[in-house]
Amino acid sequence: MSAEASALDAPSEKRSLLKSHPILMVVVLTIASFMEVLDTGIANVSLPNIAGNLSSTTEEASWVISSYLIANAVVVPLSGWLATYFGRKRFYMVCVFIFVVASFLCGIATNLEMLIFFRVLQGLGGGSLVPLEQAFIADSVPAEKRGMAFSIYGLTLVIAPIFAPTLGGWITDNYSWHWIFFINIPIGILSLFLVWTLVSEPQSVIDEREKLKKSNFKIDWVGMLLMTVGIGALTVVLDKGYREDWFESDFIVVFSIIAFVALLVGIAWELTRENPAVDLRLLANRSVGAAAVMIFAIAVLIYGTLVLVPLMAQTLLGYTAQMAGMILSPGAVVALVMMLLTGFLMKKIEARVLAIAGLVLAALALWHLTTLNLQVGYWDLAYARAFQSFSAAFLFVPITTAAFRGVPAGKINNASSLISLSVNLGGSFGIAALATFLSYKTQHHISVLSSHASEYNPNYINWINQTTAALQEKGMSALEAASYARGLMWSEIERQAGMLAFIDAFYALMIMVLCMIPLVFLFKSGKSDKSVDIH
Repeated sequence: MSAEASALDAPSEKRSLLKSHPILMVVVLTIASFMEVLDTGIANVSLPNIAGNLSSTTEEASWVISSYLIANAVVVPLSGWLATYFGRKRFYMVCVFIFVVASFLCGIATNLEMLIFFRVLQGLGGGSLVPLEQAFIADSVPAEKRGMAFSIYGLTLVIAPIFAPTLGGWITDNYSWHWIFFINIPIGILSLFLVWTLVSEPQSVIDEREKLKKSNFKIDWVGMLLMTVGIGALTVVLDKGYREDWFESDFIVVFSIIAFVALLVGIAWELTRENPAVDLRLLANRSVGAAAVMIFAIAVLIYGTLVLVPLMAQTLLGYTAQMAGMILSPGAVVALVMMLLTGFLMKKIEARVLAIAGLVLAALALWHLTTLNLQVGYWDLAYARAFQSFSAAFLFVPITTAAFRGVPAGKINNASSLISLSVNLGGSFGIAALATFLSYKTQHHISVLSSHASEYNPNYINWINQTTAALQEKGMSALEAASYARGLMWSEIERQAGMLAFIDAFYALMIMVLCMIPLVFLFKSGKSDKSVDIH
């Protein structure tokens, strides 16, 4: 082990402690990931306050969210290479430090431009945390405990988004929006101290770094630039496309061209480099490749339904934002319990079996969502969401665990980066694609349903006449009653068309989930876990 690696490593007695209790390391790592995931959504509810305080519109202030997501997405694919080159533990601590400093700078920003710039810096610091933490777990936790480790780690990714809006609203209402950023400072300092004290640099990463230094290694600046520009532009398109009416906007067209050209050239470039900045050749590993596709689809499912169900409640059923958010609460409790249960099941049942069970259950949960109608109540929606959360708990842990099977120990960083990139792109793509799909399907169903609302349809005429008569009995004139009746019919057509569009979206997601089942058979068996055991 080199001197510089030893200087950053944990003391020998602490390394011994972590070998005996590797779950302790997982708990330590979740501190920073909780902070980072929390910051992805904590600012959403504070946007009106930020816009008002910094003399900007809400649309301009939305770049506070977008800039963070774009910076986050840009750095994820590069994090594997950066961790290998600089050392995983060193790079991880630098990322946490950048995140904490950027959080402080966001809190003291005096105008929107400063805040957006510091959010970019914050996103660059936070983007690498999740893939690095997953790599630590895959490298350092014994195979028999890895399922439980990923379950505990996964709890962070479940809890943080749930608490983010509530915590952000409470802080903004009782203090000011500045404190949604200042709150990261003590959490980040605690994370730095515990990582410095308790987390060890895996020997495989040290060996890979030494190997690079002895091989006349050259930094892949071209690959870094191309992939950064390509992924950044693609994230802008996915984040802003629906709001800008996609290719009707010159802004979206330009960024789409930039993304296409940069990624096309970047992929070709990276596949021909000996030491690429983004090791795309790892996707040829059947476990990594299958996991990347499946994680992308699961991100589409989770982030998409996280938006669809509350949106349906608000736009079609008249729920307030708070009540719509409360629909998700029972599902969150179910997910927390099931994540821990899945960790125990991983010791007894093969990951591939659990993944298939999760996909089948997810498809059934989506089918159940297609049976909903405009007469459903709160508990109908809450139950449907809880059923879906139940199924999702069987997906993240088994697939993440199986993804690293057969991956050479020195390539864990790169594999984790690719899988994390799939999550980021899947989430962005899912929200954008489903929003567009809903809009298209709603217009389609309005067109179909309105064709039946004609003077040649006796059912339509009867309904109009009965409604008109009922309104006249309440004191309306015949002309007013007839006009109001037709307005009610048009309103009902729009609601029914909207419901049918949501059902179509759930059907599409169900088909996507079922198509993922064959990919499970590409995962290697649990016996290959030895390749990524403790080093």
